[in-house]
Amino acid sequence: MTFGGSSTYSTGKLVRDRLAIGQYAKGYSFPSFLFGCNLDTEYNQYEAGILGFADEPFSFFEQVGPLVGYKAFSYCFPSDKRKAGYLSIGNYSRVSSATYTPLFLAFRRSTYFMRDSGLTSATSSLVQVA
Repeated sequence: MTFGGSSTYSTGKLVRDRLAIGQYAKGYSFPSFLFGCNLDTEYNQYEAGILGFADEPFSFFEQVGPLVGYKAFSYCFPSDKRKAGYLSIGNYSRVSSATYTPLFLAFRRSTYFMRDSGLTSATSSLVQVA
């Protein structure tokens, strides 16, 4: 299996193994989880690996969704390596103070996209999308 473009790629084998997520009784166990085992990788400056979030039969969420009962995720990967990030899987409670961006599938591909209306930093508008 090979994934990537001209300057980044990951080559390896597909394997099945048990995957455990969470701690103790609060977690989930997947006895026959299919995933890629990396053998050769070339990334650009900041990438650390690949986690399949696409809408494909063997993606992470297609395998995990039926067990947790909800195909939704949220994540935070901070730019500061010293700070902790998170990946949350499953149903969630919407917080009124948070802003949510829906994802959609487009172009008959399994990649998710976002519709952007603009980009703002502090109070300065950087980009407006018509």
